[in-house]
Amino acid sequence: MFMNLRRTISVLLVFLISTFFLIGDVGARTHEFIIQPKEEVTLDTPTLTSPDKVIGNVSAQNGFVDFYVTTPTGGILFCYNKTADANFNFTASETGNYTFHFVNSLSAENVNVQFYYSIHFEVILEQKTMTWHTVETWSGTMAVPSPFDWSPILHLIRDLVVYSSMFTALFSKVLDFLRWKMDYET
Repeated sequence: MFMNLRRTISVLLVFLISTFFLIGDVGARTHEFIIQPKEEVTLDTPTLTSPDKVIGNVSAQNGFVDFYVTTPTGGILFCYNKTADANFNFTASETGNYTFHFVNSLSAENVNVQFYYSIHFEVILEQKTMTWHTVETWSGTMAVPSPFDWSPILHLIRDLVVYSSMFTALFSKVLDFLRWKMDYET
């Protein structure tokens, strides 16, 4: 019984580690920082081109922040005033670096901010378009003329990316169950 449990855990660990190596950073970025009273923090995106899409969330603990995004030419794309939690998305209309601004204009205390965003771009293979997650060195549109149909492979990779968090949660639950079972049987 112990050998089967050990083999099962080994297989699950190999699967989990392989998933992390195969998927890696899919363009998601997470930042945590503290904004002092009457201060502003800015973060720049990597270079974006049209039609790159950015989605994300800003969350402030113990206070509120003014959150806005500026375009590469300095125009304000959108603004959330006095927010503690906001989801956002936008599509790049200009090529360049977009800037995220976080301002602690109201609180006399420091505000802790958690910020997440990811960048998506399109890949065109044999005139088929699919949305794909980017890493910083990939951005824009890529054309690959080939008689080989890449779409099944790309669908498989996309599915791995989409379901990786589900696999991680499932793996955690299986490990919890196996630990409980080992404790119960002994």
